[in-house]
Amino acid sequence: MNNTEDALLQKIKVLNETIWESRVREPLVMEWLNNFTGNGPATTDERLHALFLLSNVVYFGNTQMRELMKALYRDLYQYPIFESIRKNNGDTTNHNQITQAFAKELHRTQFLGVGNPSESGCHLLYYFRQENRLAKTHFIHTHQLFQRDSGTGSNSIRSPE
Repeated sequence: MNNTEDALLQKIKVLNETIWESRVREPLVMEWLNNFTGNGPATTDERLHALFLLSNVVYFGNTQMRELMKALYRDLYQYPIFESIRKNNGDTTNHNQITQAFAKELHRTQFLGVGNPSESGCHLLYYFRQENRLAKTHFIHTHQLFQRDSGTGSNSIRSPE
């Protein structure tokens, strides 16, 4: 091994211990590296390229995904509503007033999975709901977005209330 390979293996070890949930231990990495069997100097180059690619893999484990679901709710939904409530009420800091207004807004909110049900968007809603302690009633299917007027037969977006 050379200094570059050692440095990459060390980086992979740190990634494994910190964010990869100990899923990629060194014996597994070494076994994987044995698949790169180019002739002559190409073997070393292949191994370095493989290690470099592995050392730059971004992996989000279960813990990170759950934390991301909390951050998504907090930063893109909850905080903007809090800000709006405060602004619309003279920059109030009254906790009860903010909490009550937020509860009303949350009651009117419905979350919807995006994309094909067989893909991850809908699957992630389960973690989103769990981590943010949201009721199932805040989540709808795409067919629940619309309502049909029985008199005219026209479709319109259904009100969440």
